[in-house]
Amino acid sequence: MLLPQTIKFPNRQMNKRKPSDFTVIPGTGGREREIDDLVLAAFRKRFGTGPEEVAILSALRGDGDVALELVALERHGALLGHAMFSRMRVEPAACTAAALGPVAARIDRQRQGIGQALIGTGLEVCRATGVDVVAVLGDAAYYARFGFSAALAAPIACPFAGPHFQVLELRQGASRGVAALDYAPAFQSPSR
Repeated sequence: MLLPQTIKFPNRQMNKRKPSDFTVIPGTGGREREIDDLVLAAFRKRFGTGPEEVAILSALRGDGDVALELVALERHGALLGHAMFSRMRVEPAACTAAALGPVAARIDRQRQGIGQALIGTGLEVCRATGVDVVAVLGDAAYYARFGFSAALAAPIACPFAGPHFQVLELRQGASRGVAALDYAPAFQSPSR
């Protein structure tokens, strides 16, 4: 996948007295362990989970199913957030699809636009590299701001079908005719 140049995002909400910037970059920069710790802490705090999400990240990397990984870094290089996009199988194979997730921001920097920047950048990269559809499992109200829709996902068979399964078309009409979307094996048995 072709990746964009580094993109800087001014974040005016981080500290009202002293504006701060962060940068979203492709890849992990060898920070997999630090990413795992961030994801574990964020998911444990929000959902009471974490080991499952870390196992998914590890399995996606090990199986070669990563389509795109992004990290958000502070000006001085501290890790602020991470987003993963992985390959999906589409039936019939009429379009290309990626799954978004897990996405996490450092606990002390949540609700400051980091996740939004990671997701927005990832969707731009997916669109630019020919991905037609992105699926996500998550809060419908949050992901609707990016254009994800449970209604678009409803007619598509998926092991995770339900109110949290949502689809975003990066190419208009791309999900029409899609009978099934299957997540990478890492999502089926994350504790392997």
